[in-house]
Amino acid sequence: MPPPDAEPAAPPLLSTRDRLLIPVAALLALVVLNFAVRHLRNHIAFECPDLWPLGWFEPRPLDGGRLLTAAVVSAGFWAASGYLASGRGPWTAAVGLGALLILGTNLVHGWDGGFVQPISGGGLNGIQYYHDAVRVTDPGAFFRGFAQIQPNLGVHSRTHPPGAVLVIYLLLQVLQDPGAVGLALALVSTVVSGASFYGLLRRERLPEELRGYAVSLYLLTPAVQVYYAASIDALLAALLLGALYCVLNRRRGLAVAAVLLLYGASLLSFGALFALPVLAGLVAMRRVTLPRGAAVLLALVGLHGIVYAATGFDYLRSFRIASVLENPQGFRLLSEPVGYAITRVQGVLEILVYFGPFLALLAARGVRALRTGLPELWPLAPLGAGTLLAMFATGAFRTGETGRACLFVYPYVLLPVVAWLAARPPQAGERRILAAVVFGQAVLMQVAGSHFW
Repeated sequence: MPPPDAEPAAPPLLSTRDRLLIPVAALLALVVLNFAVRHLRNHIAFECPDLWPLGWFEPRPLDGGRLLTAAVVSAGFWAASGYLASGRGPWTAAVGLGALLILGTNLVHGWDGGFVQPISGGGLNGIQYYHDAVRVTDPGAFFRGFAQIQPNLGVHSRTHPPGAVLVIYLLLQVLQDPGAVGLALALVSTVVSGASFYGLLRRERLPEELRGYAVSLYLLTPAVQVYYAASIDALLAALLLGALYCVLNRRRGLAVAAVLLLYGASLLSFGALFALPVLAGLVAMRRVTLPRGAAVLLALVGLHGIVYAATGFDYLRSFRIASVLENPQGFRLLSEPVGYAITRVQGVLEILVYFGPFLALLAARGVRALRTGLPELWPLAPLGAGTLLAMFATGAFRTGETGRACLFVYPYVLLPVVAWLAARPPQAGERRILAAVVFGQAVLMQVAGSHFW
């Protein structure tokens, strides 16, 4: 019996009851919502995938090869998880393990299904960036005349800046094989993202083992495990996270790096505009000085102006063309209010599905701990979430397929989890269990079917 003045023991990070009931409750909620939306679709016509809120998910029958690969990858994770959860390993070990696990969970689909198909799938008439990249004969002319040819490109390419196609083109020139291109995207995106996230967390007075563990959680998130292989959106997320680290770091030279990273991201996706309200918010909340923030923004605009003067590529014109192609009937709240509302809800839910119910629960618990647990970084969570919701309100991400397209938001929504872990530091065993349930969802999602886009 404990002494009378002893403090009560802290509740476990995730109780046995939590581990059993949370996924069941989350799954039941999704089933009910899916039924309701499909019932509504029977009475009002609007676009809606059968597995709403998942945009592109194709269930696959189980087979021995996929199950065996999943078992081997899971065993490898469990063998290494105790070392990482103990806090003895450096953050680079977390990045290395994360990269290996991303490759492993995608190999559940085999080399072709995990790395080749996401790049070049769809045959000769496919809609991937690859299918436009293989038709490029002069990359300079493609860039200069992009606005003229943009409406005639594939579904993905026509609503993105030219960088998405040109990155695939350049990688194909070097690596030749689309599977190797997918592998290269996975490794570069993982290393840059992991290093940048760790760099951000170094701004806080957190135990070193918590920083490394947070990097592990980020890379184990189902969205990262599923979509960081063979995805331009993973590279976009990595560039934006790297730019965020450079902006917040007070070293003068890193401001130049931030401009270059933001420019590269802006050429990959118009979704990179997400970074601008976040930057403005950081200046307003005095996490970035006004001169530094203004210099980064003006340099970014100036760089686009210089490129326009030198090549004739008009970024704003390309953005307007993409907007019209994405919403040919204008603002969807007015032209298609039901579809607009359903896809806005879908956009939020798909992010939560690929974040996972366990991390979502801990994030909700950690919101109040943000200010005290992460005094330097706490504004990022509301700025990131608020900016993305504002983008949704404008009709951005028309189809609601955000688990992949909005990969850049996951570091922001993970920060409340880090704050909660800092507020009530878990034991190594608890950290290991949390990592296991998060990664376990990623494995189950890979085994259940294809997340092809």
